[in-house]
Amino acid sequence: MKVRSVNDVFDEMLGGIDYTPSKGEIFCRVACIRARHPTHEYFQFILNMGSSLLPRILDKTPLESNIRKPDFCIALVFPERHLSVHGQYALMGMLYKNPSITRFKQLDLITSSPILIGNFQKEAVRVCRWEDDVEKYE
Repeated sequence: MKVRSVNDVFDEMLGGIDYTPSKGEIFCRVACIRARHPTHEYFQFILNMGSSLLPRILDKTPLESNIRKPDFCIALVFPERHLSVHGQYALMGMLYKNPSITRFKQLDLITSSPILIGNFQKEAVRVCRWEDDVEKYE
């Protein structure tokens, strides 16, 4: 088995996304996972990335205490596992209301939630599927 880094996983799924966000928006890259479930071994070591930020985002609490870089990226992996339907609808609105928004450089999101995917421009979304996913739909 090949050893992968977190950057390898994100680059594989999101590396081809390149667009100019609308004025006032942050650059977002969204991986829409078509068939693999969140607990698939592929996602095992990144599964909880960003989950500790969700309460702070929804409460509009600054994220600086968690993140020290001047411009930072946020990575959320299957945040729907930790959010109600209402939380999924509210997530992006609350992110833009967060006091740290001016310091956000980028959001990377891995999800299979149509509610979350619906918040983004089509240029920001990449549908991810793998060879072994095909058998699940035949």
